Amino acid sequence: MAFFADNFTDTDAVLLENHTPDTGTSWTRLWTSAAGLQWTITSNQAASETNPDDGVIYTADATPPSADYDVIFTMVGLGASSVRPMYIFVRVQDVDNLYGVFLATGVSVCQLYKKVSGSWTALGSAFDEPAAGSVCKLEIIGSALKFYDDGVEVASATDGDITAAGKAGVGSGGGAELVVSTDDAHAANIIDTLTANDLAGGAVQLVVQDATLALASDGLVLTQHNVLVVADALLALVAESPALTQHNALAVADALLALAADSPALTQHNALAVADALLALAADGVALTQHNVLVVQDATLSLTADNIVFGEEEPVTVSLGSMAGPYPWRRRREEELVLA
Repeated sequence: MAFFADNFTDTDAVLLENHTPDTGTSWTRLWTSAAGLQWTITSNQAASETNPDDGVIYTADATPPSADYDVIFTMVGLGASSVRPMYIFVRVQDVDNLYGVFLATGVSVCQLYKKVSGSWTALGSAFDEPAAGSVCKLEIIGSALKFYDDGVEVASATDGDITAAGKAGVGSGGGAELVVSTDDAHAANIIDTLTANDLAGGAVQLVVQDATLALASDGLVLTQHNVLVVADALLALVAESPALTQHNALAVADALLALAADSPALTQHNALAVADALLALAADGVALTQHNVLVVQDATLSLTADNIVFGEEEPVTVSLGSMAGPYPWRRRREEELVLA
C-alpha cells in the first residue's frame, strides 16, 4: 500500500518543496550546499537543477507504517556523466543517517550506500545505470537492502545499522553531505511517478514465467500477506506457495483452495460456493500435470460439484470421504462408476 505517491502533476518551474504530492503531505528540502539549488516540476516530472560541485537532499513527508518499505519510480533520465549522480533514499533519519542508492551514467558506477553518523559506506556490488524509461525500486526489509531495475534485482546488501523507518527521499549532485563532494547536480536527472509502499509482513510479489494466462479478473486486491481477494474472477487461488512451473501447468503447495469455475465465491473461511463448476477441490497438494488431468495428494475431499462431466453429457458424482488419487476409472453401466 502506498503511503506516499506523486505523479508530479503541476505547473512548470514549481519548486518541489512547494508542490503537493498525490498522497502524503509535502516534500522537504532537508539539505543543500547552495541556497538556490532545488528540484522543480518540468513537464509533469521532477528534475534537479544544475549546479557544479553542489548537491541537495529532499525527504518525502509521510509517516511509513513500518520500517519495511520500498520506493518505486520511473527513471526518465540521468546526467551524461558518472559525476552527475541522482540518489533515492530510504530510512532517512537525518542528513547523517540514511540508506540510499547512487545512480549515474556508466558501467558499474551505480551503488548501494549507507550513511551512519555522517560517514558513507558502499554496500554490495556496483551495477550499471538503469535505462531511460526503466521502472526502478529501492527496497528495505529488515536488514536487506535491494535495488531492482524493471523488476530484476541488480544489487543487494545486508546491514542492520539503521532500523527506524525514517522517511523516503531523493537527491542529486555532490557537496559536503553526499558521497563525492565534487560531483555536480544536473538538470538531466529526471524522475516520474514515485511511490513509497509499505511492505510490513514481507514483499508481495507475483512471478509468472511463460504463462499464456495467469489470472483474468476485474478486481484484484492483495489485502494482507498471502491473502488474495478477487472479484469477477475466471480463476481464483488461495495458497501459500503458488508457482506456474511451465506452460499451462500450475503447481500448488499447501493449498487451501484450487478452483476452475465460471462463478466462484468464497463465502467464508474455507467455504466455497460454486455455480456451473467445471471442478471444485479442497486438498493439501494439487498439481495440474497436463491438459485436463488432475493429480491429488492427501485430499480430504476429492471432488465436490453439482455437475461434473468426464467427456459425457450426463453428470458423474464421486463421494468417497477421504481419498488419495489419481484413480483410473471406467463406465460399467450408464448409472455406475467403477474405480479401478
